[in-house]
Amino acid sequence: MIQLHATALTEPTIRQLAKLQGLVDAEGTYAERVAHAKKEWDDKTSSKEKKKVFTEVGFTFARLFELCPELLDGADVSATRR
Repeated sequence: MIQLHATALTEPTIRQLAKLQGLVDAEGTYAERVAHAKKEWDDKTSSKEKKKVFTEVGFTFARLFELCPELLDGADVSATRR
């Protein structure tokens, strides 16, 4: 069993991620949702607010992997380090 240590995102970050997810979910077809999600991912540093959110997400993942390196289990996470 993998023991996970508590780490959490702040409420403002959770709200912003929910807002972004809502924008994606509002698209019509699956292909449109995928395209919108890719655009949001590519634009994740386009504003101070988005940059702050995705920086926090990155630090949170880094902290999880630091505490539990077995979570990586050989996974390629290079795409998350932009």
